[in-house]
Amino acid sequence: TRGGGGDDDEDEDEEGAPRRKAKAKPAAKKVGPMDRLLGKKKKAEPPTPLSPPRRADAAAARKSPPRQRDTASSKDEALWRGWAAAVKALERERFTYAEATRGESWSVTFRSEKGRVVMHLGRECVEWLAYASPPPQRGVLRELLLQPVARMRVPASAAGLLDGAWELCLPVLRQVPVTVASVGEPVESWQASIGLEAEWKGSTRFRSWRVEMADSAARLFDVDVRGEYELLEKCGGAMNCLHRRVGDGAPLFLFLDPHRIGAAEHDSVVFATSAERVGYGETRRTVASLDASWRPWTSGDSPPASRSEAVHCIVRGAWAAAPKVSLSPVGYEGAKHAYPAAPPKLALDASSRASATAPAAVPVVRCAVPLSEEEAAAWPKGEWEQIAVSKSRRKFEAISWITERLDLPPQISEWTALGAADAFAAWSAGGSPCEVCAPAMPKLQWAHGSRGQVSALEDPVQAGAYEQALKRRPAAFGVKQRAAPAPGVGSALLGELEVSANPLALAMRALALVPVGGDTAAAELSWRIVRHCDTKEGLPPLTLSSNKHDPAAPQPPHFGPFKGRVGKVLALRPEQQRSLSWMLEQEEEGAAPFIEEEVAEATLPALNWRLEARARVPRVVRGGVLADEVGYGKTVITVALIDAAPREPLPPPPPLRRDGFIPLKATLVLAPSHLLRQWPTEVERFTGGALNTVVLATMADVNKHSVKDLEKADVVVCAITLLRNDLYFERLAAFAGSGALPNGKASLRHFTQAYGEALGGLQEQVASLSSGDLSAAQRRVADGRAGRASQKKAAAASVIGKSLGNTANRVEAGVKLESMAMAVAPKGKKATYAAEKKAAAAKAKTKEEAEEEA
Repeated sequence: TRGGGGDDDEDEDEEGAPRRKAKAKPAAKKVGPMDRLLGKKKKAEPPTPLSPPRRADAAAARKSPPRQRDTASSKDEALWRGWAAAVKALERERFTYAEATRGESWSVTFRSEKGRVVMHLGRECVEWLAYASPPPQRGVLRELLLQPVARMRVPASAAGLLDGAWELCLPVLRQVPVTVASVGEPVESWQASIGLEAEWKGSTRFRSWRVEMADSAARLFDVDVRGEYELLEKCGGAMNCLHRRVGDGAPLFLFLDPHRIGAAEHDSVVFATSAERVGYGETRRTVASLDASWRPWTSGDSPPASRSEAVHCIVRGAWAAAPKVSLSPVGYEGAKHAYPAAPPKLALDASSRASATAPAAVPVVRCAVPLSEEEAAAWPKGEWEQIAVSKSRRKFEAISWITERLDLPPQISEWTALGAADAFAAWSAGGSPCEVCAPAMPKLQWAHGSRGQVSALEDPVQAGAYEQALKRRPAAFGVKQRAAPAPGVGSALLGELEVSANPLALAMRALALVPVGGDTAAAELSWRIVRHCDTKEGLPPLTLSSNKHDPAAPQPPHFGPFKGRVGKVLALRPEQQRSLSWMLEQEEEGAAPFIEEEVAEATLPALNWRLEARARVPRVVRGGVLADEVGYGKTVITVALIDAAPREPLPPPPPLRRDGFIPLKATLVLAPSHLLRQWPTEVERFTGGALNTVVLATMADVNKHSVKDLEKADVVVCAITLLRNDLYFERLAAFAGSGALPNGKASLRHFTQAYGEALGGLQEQVASLSSGDLSAAQRRVADGRAGRASQKKAAAASVIGKSLGNTANRVEAGVKLESMAMAVAPKGKKATYAAEKKAAAAKAKTKEEAEEEA
């Protein structure tokens, strides 16, 4: 063994070059535990795990005083004893499963308090690596123990994963002379290719390097590193200098391996069997490293045409056979686990909902495992301790050797119904099904910005209570543990683990997300627990079915000859009759409903389980999409559907109030403005004038027709643009007695809320007028007018207060700024004329609105 003392910091001479440490003569050592572990019986000298030899003056090292040499020797001896003690601590240690990772090679990690064992599943073989726990302080001993201290390679002919011979990596450091020579012509270096100036301008490198050494030196390496290494330019790596050995053998790489901290000049070019990026906290396993001064590029004005240099190669560790080392599985004969015999029958108790208490969780798996003394020290004694599912990653890692063996109970993997009659009643009434599990969201308030935009603000008091309620929601999963005495086994302890789930709490969240409507009496809740997988589940491909084999519907009643018919008879073609048959089937009274579904999920990463709670509500949607090709006659088929379907008024579906609507027998057709003439013509042409058609193109048409006119109509054709008109929204708000409807393009969320309030007011007005209570309808109109006026003033004041620079707004509103010492005068005639014109227009509009409402 060559090298100096065990100091972390290297000495430097007066010129700044590292100075080689003095050699320390190892002392003789008696046969100890490490020797017995290696199977040795003779006295052996412990290898000296020293830092790599530095470039220095050897004579200076020989001139060091005896006291300094004795100090270095004692440090080396202490280092050896520390390393041996860390390795010896692994003896008879029990390692438990911790994690499995996938990368270039798969690895499974087993941990204990004293170290870890890692099984690597590579392409060629299976390799076990043993690591001892390094000390927390930085130093040579920590650097040694970051590397594996033992290994076992399982041959392909082995019968099992544990059939192999173990080797120990002794802390030996050797310096081997090698020759590194360039191959081929020089090319531009990476530094020059990215445009670096100064010393890197014109720098070069070589695409290939050849590494040579004597056979005796090659035997000191764990892997023979001799051969030619070719540059992989586009494969990443530090400074883009990743090289791979040419040939068909096992892959071997040559590249710069920078440290996370420290100066760049201390980084070395290394030989390694893998160039995969290592994660944080991991240490790269290398075969050897070249002297830190060697680099595969050359800087300067006149780089050489070729390079051939003798370089020191540092080999860390010497593998020695350890026939006394073995690894064996641990048996758990006393381990037990229990699952529910049948899916639990769960229902939300009415008393718990009335008292605002959370539904109780139910156990889904319990287990008991014998614990060693070291393992039992981390478990609570006697009393159950709850493990926070989202904040206890280390605790779950410590018990992963138990949780990984727990299978998902098949009894709870299928959908199971939940009972919650009171929750359904509260939800169908528009409230929260459970305030504890799914608290109601705070109400929104709307603030006007300086440029006319509207922002949604939650009520601060309600928002605070809502956030607190969210934090107090019951967890979907619960895990608790304890250490209890094993029955009849003296002082032995059992580790008991219980996993519980709360499907009812999660189901309330799912139900709260479903909009009220449809057949609420037929709503249902269910739950299940499945394996969690992050991959997206593929949906079945969309298929378009043909109606060639569907039966043909008979001709509609008025598509044939009848008394008083206008024009000639025009009948449907056979393919159009088949489409009509499908459309009539979709609008039958017994048509299958559409099931609206909302699923709430929660995961338990420790077991890789996912709890799903599902709320399903049937929605009656009698209709579909007729997507025939252009020219196929879709308009004619739709007219035939109107004529063939029974024209009887239908009651509004829940939760709409029945007295808030006036039932009509007519079919509403929404069409673009340029097709408004086509629809009445087609209806008249094919039905021979049997169907009465009303066309609503503008608000003038709405004013012209009364409710009686619409009750007599069979078809009402309305322009889409009419329902998007600002005047229509103003008339709707005025009649409903609600607030003004905002611009949907500026704030769709605000418009949706205001539109819903207007529709609710519209139902109230229809109910009042239908019952003959005209005074109530008038009061609502008057209250709505006053509310809109105050709303408009508040919005104008907000805009003026935040935008003091708009002279036209100040003149129009007549606002005197109290914060200014003098009155604000209009800036020029143009601004004055514009303000006066705008104020006059606003005044005329207000007068027109008042007259229309009256």
